[in-house]
Amino acid sequence: MKNIILFGKEGCALCEGWKRKLAHLSIPFTYYDIGVTEGMVEMAYHNIGRIPALLIGEKRFEEINPADVTSEELLALARQLSTKSDDESGPAETV
Repeated sequence: MKNIILFGKEGCALCEGWKRKLAHLSIPFTYYDIGVTEGMVEMAYHNIGRIPALLIGEKRFEEINPADVTSEELLALARQLSTKSDDESGPAETV
């Protein structure tokens, strides 16, 4: 399954808001703190310019308040990503 990725840093209130919202909706995600080397490398790799940044498949949210994206929209994007990942993995092998 493809990951949902959140980029942020310590002390960023919007970043913390995104963490809380995703956790509340039970949406699994990978968090990168751009205050550490690994986070900075991933940020550059994904061409992220501003935080907080949330990547869900092809959809990108940068420097946006979590309240500006509805829970329904986030859940729909996460479901689409999950369905797309399942389709790409091919049929399950039966034994």
